[in-house]
Amino acid sequence: MNAKSIFTKAIINYKDIFSYGKTLGSGSFAVVKLAQRNDESSGQKYAMKIIDKKLIKGHEKLILREISILRKLDHKNIIKLYDVFETDKHIILQTEFAQGGELFDRIVELGYYTENMARKTMNELLNAINYLHSQDIIHRDLKPENLLLNSQESNIDIKVADFGLASIDKNMLLQTSCGTLTYAAPEILNNERYGKPVDLWATGVICYILLSGYPPFGGDSDYEIYNSVVNCIFKYFSPEWDEISDNAKDFINRLLTIDPLKRMSAKEALEHPWISTEVTDSFNKKLFVAENIKKNFTAKQKLKATVEAIKAAGRMSLAFSPTSEENNSKPFSQINEAEKKTAAK
Repeated sequence: MNAKSIFTKAIINYKDIFSYGKTLGSGSFAVVKLAQRNDESSGQKYAMKIIDKKLIKGHEKLILREISILRKLDHKNIIKLYDVFETDKHIILQTEFAQGGELFDRIVELGYYTENMARKTMNELLNAINYLHSQDIIHRDLKPENLLLNSQESNIDIKVADFGLASIDKNMLLQTSCGTLTYAAPEILNNERYGKPVDLWATGVICYILLSGYPPFGGDSDYEIYNSVVNCIFKYFSPEWDEISDNAKDFINRLLTIDPLKRMSAKEALEHPWISTEVTDSFNKKLFVAENIKKNFTAKQKLKATVEAIKAAGRMSLAFSPTSEENNSKPFSQINEAEKKTAAK
């Protein structure tokens, strides 16, 4: 099977060059497989994203945008794109393989996390975001599933993956509803123009989860989650947050800020005392968040979070407006404390 490199224009016999291993993941239009190049003596492994052309017909521009963005990137905390091949039936992205797997899977394996580990992970993530934003690139789908560990040995050295929704914007002009409901910023859900600050909101959600094992904005329905997000309704529940430092909570508060112009930038977040200062021994106390993560982020829930992309949630700003029939039947003010606390259970 011949394949043409989009980067070098070289034509190769694809099946002779690459040997495939296990399947690493799959989505609605692509499968990701482990692979090695037979013409390399290093034995380096790659993650090959194999996209079915028939399934993306009419959406080719999205794939080309992802490739264009990834090709620009060269950062230790971002998955690297090495080459792109095209065959009669597929577009294949040859990317870096993060051998450590998903961050959440590692936490469950460890059985615990510490505040210091969370702090260092956030530092790695913020360095990646700061690099992206310096090039006016917005990820738009930051979530734990897209944070991969560089190796089996490290518990904090992450790689940001999946740039399928990434876009370029300088002046807060984006308005497409996209991403994942749990991590989407209020301005996305309200169908307002948005930009780089949406990545910082998602970072705040991820940080909250790393320290507690559950998301800050919970609910038994998309409506309840939507309401919690757009009104920024969240709390630091006991016992999970009893031992967490005030600096960590302030860090989260300054990211989970409704007004995007008042939200910390990546550069400001890197300079926040929780990230930039030396830590005390209490920061290394084991937080047994693994059980909460297993309970709140099972495979089924992760699938739901992925497929319930913001399309439905984006319509909520209209469906749950003050004139909405459903809003009249269940006003925001009547959502009780038990409902808000669903995420903690």
